[in-house]
Amino acid sequence: MKYIYNQWYDHWDASKNLYYIPAMPDATEYTIASIDASGGKDGFQGGEAFRPTFNSYMYGNAMAISHIAAMKGDKAASNEFLEKAVTLKSNVENNLWNDSLQHFADRFKVNNQYVRYWDFIRGRELAGMIPWYFNLPTQAQIFIQ
Repeated sequence: MKYIYNQWYDHWDASKNLYYIPAMPDATEYTIASIDASGGKDGFQGGEAFRPTFNSYMYGNAMAISHIAAMKGDKAASNEFLEKAVTLKSNVENNLWNDSLQHFADRFKVNNQYVRYWDFIRGRELAGMIPWYFNLPTQAQIFIQ
């Protein structure tokens, strides 16, 4: 599990402490990020974004590895992956929550003539619900206004 987890470091942005991925490997083609990054010409290719989906998956993976390592008595690995999970949780909550949309949303990794790096996508997608599947948002983070 640790080996597979570490294979995703090529999609890690250390400046944001978040993972990014295009729509197709995330199995969510025709996303706002991919459509807008292509100027409306392609919903499959491009559109790399910091996504609530993939970051939630990696949070869940890190938590699972931490729990399994703890059961094995491997305190170092348990703490290492717990720290990774805590970092992701904080960054998803603080950087992928869009107050205007009241929803978790992608931020563009792409910077081109159509979209700007780190801007939020323009609308809600079902992908923004994924953090709750992994119990990632803190209980106090029930976003009611």
